[in-house]
Amino acid sequence: MKSDEIINAIQKLKGKTINIRQEGFLETQFSIKDVIYDVIDDILKIDGNNEDNFIAMNLNQIYKMEQTKDEIVLFIDNDTVIKIREKS
Repeated sequence: MKSDEIINAIQKLKGKTINIRQEGFLETQFSIKDVIYDVIDDILKIDGNNEDNFIAMNLNQIYKMEQTKDEIVLFIDNDTVIKIREKS
């Protein structure tokens, strides 16, 4: 999976409010307002201005991405699926 494709998809969410859902061996769901992101040493961190919630993931562990109009789905090596959706 090319990191540029993932970053381009995330870039479109900048400044928006999103819901993130993690499914797999560990499940969680949370929202992030006013999304910002950064990539340092292949680690993608998505958080918001003045937010406690964030998610960070190694781009090298993402083996597949599916994208629809409403959702980005990232498949990670450890049988984890991350679903990112703009909150309406």
